[in-house]
Amino acid sequence: MIPTAKRDIAREELKTIRDRLKFIGWLIFLAHGMTVGLAYLLDVPSEAKRFYLWVYGAAALLALIISFIISRFSTWPWRASIAVLGVFPFLIEMAYFSPFLGAGMWWVCVFAGYVSALLFTWREWPVGVSLTVGIGLLAALVGLFHSFTAQLPGCAVSHGYLRYALVQAGMIGGSVIAIILSRQLRKRIEEREEKLYESLEAQAALAAQLSAQKEEAEQRRLQAEKALAEVAQLREEERRRAETEAFFMRYETLMRTS
Repeated sequence: MIPTAKRDIAREELKTIRDRLKFIGWLIFLAHGMTVGLAYLLDVPSEAKRFYLWVYGAAALLALIISFIISRFSTWPWRASIAVLGVFPFLIEMAYFSPFLGAGMWWVCVFAGYVSALLFTWREWPVGVSLTVGIGLLAALVGLFHSFTAQLPGCAVSHGYLRYALVQAGMIGGSVIAIILSRQLRKRIEEREEKLYESLEAQAALAAQLSAQKEEAEQRRLQAEKALAEVAQLREEERRRAETEAFFMRYETLMRTS
């Protein structure tokens, strides 16, 4: 019963993680698509427009494809790819535009850690830690070599307020929804745990009842053995009495004959 309950809890957790994956995949698709849209709506150089189209457009398309794949396969590499798609275009943008977006270094680490906490089970914590550390090191490398990789000046998309206001609103909304999903998962797990405890209590009561029945059966067995021993003793006494009577009858017959 206990392994079955644990499997049910793990299955429930994976189901919730799959729902989170779909939501985060669509959120990344919308965020990257919004970035591409802003590049064509705002007054930015043509080369910057091409950058956002190819980098963010490709990432948005991949996020959409993976969101559909996740509906059938939710192994940890697919989940890790969602987190990578969320920050990788921004890392390239940090490296490509000048001046350097220093705040982006901690933002990608926080995003990676936050998404890893939502998308990996407690048994997969090494994957989440490795992913977060790897993205943090990659952001540090971007900062170290920024002077060599920067090719375009900042524009209204890379350093503008409108995009980051929209991203901030999206992050807040996504965080609230993630908290609600985590609460629902915790509630379902608690319900499973309550059922598990009830099952354990029922098993304990059944075990106590079986133990009492076993003790009662043991007492009955001892009583039956005692009764059988008494019966055997009575039979032995009856046999001896019969032998004694037969002896005296033979003796009496012998005396009369004599």
